[in-house]
Amino acid sequence: MTDSNDFRHPQVGSWGEPDSPSAPQSQPQDNATAFASQDPSSTQGFNQPPIQAMNSTPVSPASPSPVQPGIVPLRPLGVGDLFSGTFEALSKNPFVLFILPGIVTIVAGIITLVTIYFALPDFTSLVDLDAPISTDDLSTIGMTMALRTTPFVLILLGLAGLFPAIVVPHGTADAIIGKKLSAKDAFNRFKSRLLAMIGLSIVWAFLFALIASVTFAVFSLVGLGVADYVTYRSQTQTMAVFLLFGSVGAITTFLVCVFFQVRFAFAQTVCAVENLSPFKALKRSWTLTQGVAFKTLGRTILIAMVMGAVGGVFSGVLSTFTAFNISTEFNSFTISADPQMYLTAIPLSAVASTIVQMLVMPLSQVYIALMYVDERIRKENFAYTLMEQIRH
Repeated sequence: MTDSNDFRHPQVGSWGEPDSPSAPQSQPQDNATAFASQDPSSTQGFNQPPIQAMNSTPVSPASPSPVQPGIVPLRPLGVGDLFSGTFEALSKNPFVLFILPGIVTIVAGIITLVTIYFALPDFTSLVDLDAPISTDDLSTIGMTMALRTTPFVLILLGLAGLFPAIVVPHGTADAIIGKKLSAKDAFNRFKSRLLAMIGLSIVWAFLFALIASVTFAVFSLVGLGVADYVTYRSQTQTMAVFLLFGSVGAITTFLVCVFFQVRFAFAQTVCAVENLSPFKALKRSWTLTQGVAFKTLGRTILIAMVMGAVGGVFSGVLSTFTAFNISTEFNSFTISADPQMYLTAIPLSAVASTIVQMLVMPLSQVYIALMYVDERIRKENFAYTLMEQIRH
C-alpha cells in the first residue's frame, strides 16, 4: 500500500530507497528538475543523488557538521548523536511524538479494561467468592480470562501500537530537516500505511515463529536420535542427552531469533517512511544491516536499557496506585483479602504493564529511526539527499 501524496510531491519525511549506484546516468541533474521530469505515479520518496555524491566518502562522526538544520547533524551519527537527537526530537514535538501516541494507547487500554471489567462476573462465577480463594481457583480463573480476553486485548493494543510505529518515524524524518509534523499529517500518514504495517506485523510474526520452530526442531530431532542410540545404556545417560540438546537448542534458538531481530530492526521504519510492501521492507532492512549487525545489536541494547529505566519509573507510579487501591494479604494457600478487588487487579496489572511499554515505545522508535538514517548516510550518502530536500 502506498501513499499517493508522497508520490506526487517531494513530501517532508518520505524517504525512498535509492536506485542502484551502478545505473547509467549521463549527467547529474538538478534535484527539482529530475523530480519534475519523472512520472508522478512511479516516483518514490526522494530521488537518487548524483553518482559522484553516492560514491563520495562521508565525514566521520567526530568531524564538525557542515549542516544541522534539525535534531542531528547531517553526517554519520555516533551514539551521543543518537541519544541527543532522540530526546531533542521528543522535546521539540512532544505532542505528536509522545502525547498523541500516549493518548491512543491509553484510550485502547481503557477500552480493554472496561470490557474486561464488565466480563468479570462471568469469570468470578466459576468460584465461591464467600470462601477463601485457593491458588487452584485463581489458576482456573486466570486461564479462563486469558483464553477469552487475550485475542481481543492483543488486537486492540496491537493496533494502538502501530500508531507510534508509523507516526514517530515520520515525525523524526521531519525533525531531522528542521520541520515539525502536525497532528493532521500524522493521522493521514497513519491511515496511508496502516494496512502495510499490519501486513508487516503478520509476516514478521509468522517468520519469527517459523525460524524459532525450525531451529529448535532440528536440535530436538538430533537429540532424539542420540538419545535413542544411548537408550540401551542407562536412563541417566538418556536424560543427560535430552537436557544437553534441549539446553543447547534453546540457547541456539534464542541467538538465531536475536540475529534475525537485528537484521530486521529497520523493517518498520522502512515500511513507514519508504512506502514499501512488507516483504520489500524486510529485504531493505536486511540490506541496511549488512555488515553492521553487531553495531546494530549494541546500539539496540543501549536504548533497551534506557527504556527499561524509563519504564521502571512509569511502572513504579502505577504500582504505587495499585498498592494504594488494592490491598491483598497472602498466606501459604489462600488469599484472604477482598477477592473481587484482587480479581480486578489481575487484568488491571496486565493491561497497565502493556500501557507502560507502549508509552516508552516512542523513545525507542525515534532512536531506531535515527539509526536507520545513520546507516543510509554511511552507505548511501543520504546526507546529500537531505540537504537537497532542504534547498528545495
